[in-house]
Amino acid sequence: MCGIAGIIMSVSWYAFTWAITHGEVLAASLGYFINPLFAIALAMFFLKERLTQSTSYCCYFGYFRHWLSGMAIRPITLAFFNYGQVFCCLWFNKKIHQILSALTSVMIEAAVMTPFALIYMIWLYLSGDSVALTSGTTTFLLYAGATPVTVAPLIFLP
Repeated sequence: MCGIAGIIMSVSWYAFTWAITHGEVLAASLGYFINPLFAIALAMFFLKERLTQSTSYCCYFGYFRHWLSGMAIRPITLAFFNYGQVFCCLWFNKKIHQILSALTSVMIEAAVMTPFALIYMIWLYLSGDSVALTSGTTTFLLYAGATPVTVAPLIFLP
């Protein structure tokens, strides 16, 4: 379960990073903000949760707002849907398999994905494409410091 969650998390981060570095900032932002709506839809369809009438109206308004925003960024790219859906799948995976604490789960996910990340970083370094390892100490520390900042909410927020 944690291995699957680690892979899903990696795909989510990759999708967001790819979108940002390829000029898809608006699409990535919309994908991030549609995530709660995907989570609500999954909870309704698979967990059989019910919404109150006021919550239903809020969801309809949110879907309509995202539809309008999506029309503004034509053509709608995969970045718009990918990030929200992938992160929602991560949440759903963790919701169904509530076996481990958040800290234990994230630590196992990181342990599973670390060898792949190290291999990729070494490959980038050897091919001369690594920014993190070739741009100096400050850049490396920014890259390394981004990890705890990103992971902390996943550990401490339910």
